Amino acid sequence: MESADLTGAMSSRDGGTLLCGYTYVGERPAPRRVVGLLIKLDKEGHLVNEAKLYPNGDQEFPINYLRKCAPWGDGFAVVGEASRLVVKEGRRDLEYFYWLLALDTGGAIKWQKLIPNSLGNVNDFSPLLVLPNQDLVFSAWRFGLESPTEIMRIDSSGQVIAQRKLSSALMLVRQIAPNSSIRAITLGKPEPTKPLPALLNLELDLVDAGETLGQAVGNMVNQAYLLPDQSLVLFGSDFDRGANTASIVKLSPDLRSREAFRFLPLWRTYWVDDAIPTGKPGEFATVRGVLSGQGETRQGVLLAFIRIH
Repeated sequence: MESADLTGAMSSRDGGTLLCGYTYVGERPAPRRVVGLLIKLDKEGHLVNEAKLYPNGDQEFPINYLRKCAPWGDGFAVVGEASRLVVKEGRRDLEYFYWLLALDTGGAIKWQKLIPNSLGNVNDFSPLLVLPNQDLVFSAWRFGLESPTEIMRIDSSGQVIAQRKLSSALMLVRQIAPNSSIRAITLGKPEPTKPLPALLNLELDLVDAGETLGQAVGNMVNQAYLLPDQSLVLFGSDFDRGANTASIVKLSPDLRSREAFRFLPLWRTYWVDDAIPTGKPGEFATVRGVLSGQGETRQGVLLAFIRIH
């Protein structure tokens, strides 16, 4: 497939795999369109189905991304963004939406919904959270002179239960033992008046329920997990001697002490792209891309199992 970007993977009940992402369609010199992408593989890895998607089939949306996916209820949730050109007061402008899809156990679309997006063009989404009552929580943020985040809580039918915009970039924190609390950690660079990281606690209606300000320095984060002892584990990247290198950081519950692990050799792997608990105490499966050279003989995508003590 030409110029496809896969952003998430899920296991189906039949032993297959569902992939989400986006790709490009259309021939140059005409402007190319970005469409959502859903791929189903069987348990042997063979292609079963590939769907290029517009929101509700509407090709008036030329730019569409599927960013995150996760098990949800008796199927799966896929979240992304969509935009279309509109004319307002005689001027052409872009109108932005969050794009939510509910899939059945086989990966077929049950329903999809567009939700107005107050951020405009966003940089990324947090991993999805599923609460015990099967409400879905997701967040998106935009980096720039200001770095706002929008957090939304959706019920199992796609209705918006709560929605909130915050002034700083935040990533939702996943919990080893799922419960109804919602937590988010700050992203980006420290500010003189607000050290990093800061852990925000939210009520179910997304209003503030408290905040922990730390003194330890975190890292650039792709995944954040809260452990049963209330310490935080951040999977991502550290900036070291002029380059990013994949790292894992564990922060104490008060965010005042830090333990860091960097994958060696430095600079041959830039990010921990994803991490999930294996079900064994303290163990995570991590995925990262590796470049050969400077002491590294492997190249490609590397799966590593890490135990956090």
